[in-house]
Amino acid sequence: AKIDRTLAKFFGNMAKWAILLFTVVTCLGTLGINTTSVAAIIGATGLAIGLALQGNLGNLASGILLLIFRPFKVGDAVIVAGQVGVIDGIDLFTTNLDTADNRRIIIPNNAIFGGVIENQSHHPRRAITIMVPINPTISIEKAQAELLAAAQRVVNAGEGALKDPAPSAGLAELTGPALLYGVTIHANTADVGVVRPRLLREIKETLDREALAPLPPGQLA
Repeated sequence: AKIDRTLAKFFGNMAKWAILLFTVVTCLGTLGINTTSVAAIIGATGLAIGLALQGNLGNLASGILLLIFRPFKVGDAVIVAGQVGVIDGIDLFTTNLDTADNRRIIIPNNAIFGGVIENQSHHPRRAITIMVPINPTISIEKAQAELLAAAQRVVNAGEGALKDPAPSAGLAELTGPALLYGVTIHANTADVGVVRPRLLREIKETLDREALAPLPPGQLA
């Protein structure tokens, strides 16, 4: 069966202790010892332990569900329990997360499974969209053409940026003293961290070269 090693080990240990307990109770019965009181003691002990470890049992159950349903795997870039990082390991009680600045964050599994899980590495490619403020006196056609050309230059350079789907640029918002345009390109998921800064740089150079940026507040008259 294709079961995670951690999960298989857990179920193996559970089976071992269950068999040992059953064997002990059976042997006591064979020796003529009344096992009813023993079973009651075992049940009461189990109940007390369960109540004392209620939080840990919740983490344990969540850990098993994470291993079964696999919303993410080791090496995935995720946002879970308000933390951003790369999954380093999934244990029965906790999940280990490494951040971009090389910090190790250990999160209880219950906090992960009970919240929103954003897996940024699930798909092989991702869209990168940059919102760009443009001077409202610039025509829509000119602004759109210049921004699209900037995105196209990033795509033509390769290095993770994809030609299909094709890049796009268009007016997104009419609010404020500037018009907001959205510029979108697609990239391989592993290359998003490289492609996005290159797109930002290309857009900034285009804004400066073509004087597309909105004027400072003191020059808006």
